Amino acid sequence: MIDPKSGQVLLPYEGLRIDPSLTRGEYLASAQATQGEEVVKNGPYCSFRLPPVALGDHTFGCILGFYGRTLDRVSIGCADAVYGTSWDDWTLDREMAKKKIHDALLRKALGLFWRRWTYKWGRVWSGYDPKGAHSSIIVTYSTALAVGPPR
Repeated sequence: MIDPKSGQVLLPYEGLRIDPSLTRGEYLASAQATQGEEVVKNGPYCSFRLPPVALGDHTFGCILGFYGRTLDRVSIGCADAVYGTSWDDWTLDREMAKKKIHDALLRKALGLFWRRWTYKWGRVWSGYDPKGAHSSIIVTYSTALAVGPPR
């Protein structure tokens, strides 16, 4: 799912390589941009939701977050309908079940689970955000941290 050497997010999006070098312009020129949707546009911050993709036994959603033209972060989360499809069927137990799926994927890709993995290219975090009420995997790239303000 994530290459620890390069930081590339290995999701099956045809024609789109998600790694620290991806620019907003490259994303917008890709075939995936026509299928995705803009989520946030606030000054230099802009994010795009990609269509869900199958990976193993699960479906995952992915959001690319840019600061200016630089890929800042990638948010990945299990999107299986069994874990809820709206706030009407949200439960903390379902979010924790999704977190277990995320943690298992990262253990397989990156080794022992430490909650946060740090590399020269950036860092990977898996957890539950109580403010947003969701669990996710967050990949943050060092190049973006050097260009933009800390978040």
